[in-house]
Amino acid sequence: FEGVKEIPGNLDFVHSSHLLFSGNTFKYLGANGFRLGRGTQSNTLFNNTLSEISAAAISVGALQDHHTTEARRVKDNIIDNNLIANTGTDYWDTSAIKLAYTDTTRLLH
Repeated sequence: FEGVKEIPGNLDFVHSSHLLFSGNTFKYLGANGFRLGRGTQSNTLFNNTLSEISAAAISVGALQDHHTTEARRVKDNIIDNNLIANTGTDYWDTSAIKLAYTDTTRLLH
């Protein structure tokens, strides 16, 4: 996956920790809705609504991080009870939630 460009997020985080997003509504967004990129650890996305998103609603990790350092590791994030509808409206090959090279990320519903 070297050289692959990640689709940015409207809410785009790198090297961030202990963030909580809960009870929010995000609608009509270009690119990804949320992106938890390199070095994001112990963040929680809980009980949010994401709809009409051009790419993925939630993207965690990076495809280029298959051999990463501890400082760049994406780990211990929680994605829980989010309502997602109508994603990939412009990037048709995206999934609603993308996880790539993460450590102990929990995806719950």
